[in-house]
Order: sequence, then C-alpha cells, then structure tokens
Amino acid sequence: MDDWQDHALSTRHMHNRNSRRASGKGKKGAAFDVRKTFGEYEVKCASWERALGELEDNDRNDDDAVLELLRLTEDGQGVLGELVLPGVLRAAIVLAASRKTLTIITRHLSGEDQDDDDEEDSNEDDDDDDDDNDEEEEKEPNRFDTFEKNSFRSPKFWLAWNGTLTLHKEDSPPPSPSLARKGTLPSDSPPPSPTLQRTGSSFPPPKSTSASTQQAAAEGLGYVTFTGNDCRKFKGTLNCKELGWKDIAFSGFKAVSRSESDRQVLWAGRDAETGWVEEEDGDRGARLDSRRRVIFD
Repeated sequence: MDDWQDHALSTRHMHNRNSRRASGKGKKGAAFDVRKTFGEYEVKCASWERALGELEDNDRNDDDAVLELLRLTEDGQGVLGELVLPGVLRAAIVLAASRKTLTIITRHLSGEDQDDDDEEDSNEDDDDDDDDNDEEEEKEPNRFDTFEKNSFRSPKFWLAWNGTLTLHKEDSPPPSPSLARKGTLPSDSPPPSPTLQRTGSSFPPPKSTSASTQQAAAEGLGYVTFTGNDCRKFKGTLNCKELGWKDIAFSGFKAVSRSESDRQVLWAGRDAETGWVEEEDGDRGARLDSRRRVIFD
C-alpha cells in the first residue's frame, strides 16, 4: 500500500469539522434589545385571583389581567407601561435596571425634581435650547443601544407601580407612602390619586365602583425577570401594603408584540413626559410629542 493511502486510512477523519464550529457560534443567544419588551402580555397571578374571588358578584370583572410595555422613559433608562388586574388594581408601571435608577425615574415621574429642572431651564438661552434639541436628535438613535440592564444571562428589572386599588369599604387603608423621596424607597409622602382612564388606551375603561367598594391610590415595588433576550415570557413579584401582598408571584407571556407607543401614561395623575396634571373629571388630551398636548373639547 502506498504511503499516502496508509496515512489516509490511519488518520482520524472529522467530517464537516469546520462547519460544525461555525454553526456552534450561531447558536448563541442574540444580544438584548429593549424593544423586544414592548407589547402586551397576558398575566397570571394567583393572589389577584384570590382577591377577585373575595369580591361580591356584581363587583367582579371577567376581563383578563394584562401587562403592556409601551416605550422607554424620556431619559432612556426605564420602560413605561401599564398593569391591569381587573377588579383589583389598575396602575402605571416603570421598569429599571437598578434600584438607584428606579428611584431617579420615579422622582421625576412624581414631579419631585421639577423645581430643580425649572431653575436650570430659566438659566438657559434660546441658542442653548436649540443646541440641546439638536443634540437630543443626534442621541435619539442610541437610546435603545445604551439602555442599561444588570444581567448577562437574562433581562432583569426592578419594577415600580402607581395606580388605583378597588377595595372593600370596611378595609379603607391609609394611602400608600410615596416610593422615592430623598433617595430612599419608600418614604412617608403619599402621591395624589391618579386618574388612569385616558385617551388612546387599549385597556377597557374601569367599571364604576359599587356601594360595597371604593377606589384608593396606592403604589408599590416589584421585580421582573424575562426568561430570555427575546422577552417572550417573564416571571416576577409584586408588593402592595394595602392588599397585604409581599413579593407575591406573577408571570406572563407575550400575546402581541408592538413597536414603541407614544400613548399617554399617567403617574400619580401627571403625564409621564410633559408633567401635565389631569384633574378629576377634567379635559383629556392626546400627546403629539413629549412637549405638546392637544386638548379636546
């Protein structure tokens, strides 16, 4: 037998060795993109179902529980959305990658840093404003790329919510303390009661309260972990002092994926972008951009 045949038969042959290496690289998960979180999630929560079961028949709501994530916050460091547990809770929510970031965002949403912002704005010239607007337009495409997350394996976020509870009148708990003041979570100042029925919402309007129930302003914290960078499913926890909820479990899966939505979100009765305050039974409008609102007659 020739030497070349001897060598070929005695040498271990790895079929498609190079192609296997290449395909292995392709199996790695795609990089996290915060836009994957946007959409509507069907929610499962045993504690909500128990609370709903305690209501009288005419106070119950047969609608499904839904979490909808809409867009980034104005500073690009959080995700705004809405959570509806029909018959029990209706709230605006924000997700952030760290507790510190969540504190900063909730302070801004509550208007606690408004005085500082007004003072800074009064010292700027018109030319500076134009330059700032140009810079914001240039930075806009990078908001999604620079969104902060604190996990290498799966997107994990702190959660804060602010909304209204439907409670039995005999319960009538005191208002929930404000989430973030002087850099701590929580503090002792309750937020104003929010009005969460708004123009453009995909959620049905809340039913009027019966004689046996009442609505109360409340807020709380939680945690959300998506099972992968595609953000198709999540697991998390919620806290609510008034309901006696402490790290109760809730989960969800994405029913509909959506692009970024500019639908109005109210936090403690304030527009999340403009700071515009919606008065009870007052006019409601649709936000055209982050600085302007049209009021409907």
